[in-house]
Amino acid sequence: MSKLTLIKPQGIILQLGDVEYNLVYDFNSFAELEREFGSVQNAFDVLGGNAKMGDLLKVVKAGLISNEKKISNAELGSYLTPGNVGAVMSLVNEALTVAMPQVDEKSKKAKN
Repeated sequence: MSKLTLIKPQGIILQLGDVEYNLVYDFNSFAELEREFGSVQNAFDVLGGNAKMGDLLKVVKAGLISNEKKISNAELGSYLTPGNVGAVMSLVNEALTVAMPQVDEKSKKAKN
């Protein structure tokens, strides 16, 4: 008989004020991106282009959706500014990279 044990993925720590949040892109996050953008690919396309501030807020919020500590869009937005959004999006990219399976270039197979 087979057995599979799953653990919650580790994300990237994003500290907002005095509270630390785990920025992680799991199935809940990807489902939220699908709801907001129509597909995960559309969300990635928005990030790769001229994203609007509201779009960036949605992407960050999706990465926080599975946290035990909840934060409203308004509160999250109050921490984001044009001056720090680049650093925040670097963390988002890092968290997305951690979430995605690594591809072995030689065999072109995904591995975790």
